[in-house]
Amino acid sequence: MTQGLADTRGSRLVLEHLEHLITSQALQPGDRLPTERALEQSLDCSRTDIRRALSQLEIDGRVLRHVGRGTFLAPRRTEPIDAQGNASSPTEFMAARVLIEPRIASMAALNATSADFAEMQRCLDGGDGADLHEEFEAWDLALHRSIALATHNGVITAMIDIMNSSRHDPTWGSLKRRTFDATRCQAYREEHHRIVAALQDRDAPAAELAMQEHLESVRRTIFG
Repeated sequence: MTQGLADTRGSRLVLEHLEHLITSQALQPGDRLPTERALEQSLDCSRTDIRRALSQLEIDGRVLRHVGRGTFLAPRRTEPIDAQGNASSPTEFMAARVLIEPRIASMAALNATSADFAEMQRCLDGGDGADLHEEFEAWDLALHRSIALATHNGVITAMIDIMNSSRHDPTWGSLKRRTFDATRCQAYREEHHRIVAALQDRDAPAAELAMQEHLESVRRTIFG
């Protein structure tokens, strides 16, 4: 059973109910889970317990959440591959991110809705409150994915989900964990806030630049 944030009887009840639901209904990646209101009505637990359980599943990479859209089963974790079927390296992954994500941020600045901005803020808040590497990484991934979703382009979202499979590579995880400390974490938080501020201002060039600077910062930190 999932542990961590879900450390109360109520949140454990929610997790057990969702595990049973996923198994009994043979839910697949992309399928929607019940809403918070539906869970509250069917289970003897509080909305706080429900949100704690869903947050734990999100941190564990089991679900994807988005304000105004719902909670969905996440894609299964697979080995990152390139177009020829070869395993991609962390350096290739970062090179692709630096090339692609700044333009995605520019596009998101022009297409994001109020619900998209609410989701970005939720991810910022989660990252601001995360002290452990694994928890911060989960919120970091969720924030970058929320920016891709804000383009409202399904091809871009699918492409980002494929790219993000590299985040589950053990080598990538080891590199990020080795360079993670309180100072670096705070720097990443501030960079995230600058990106979202530019997006909220609908300033596409500033959003693109902020994302470029953030990813270059990540690349320098990891690879020197």
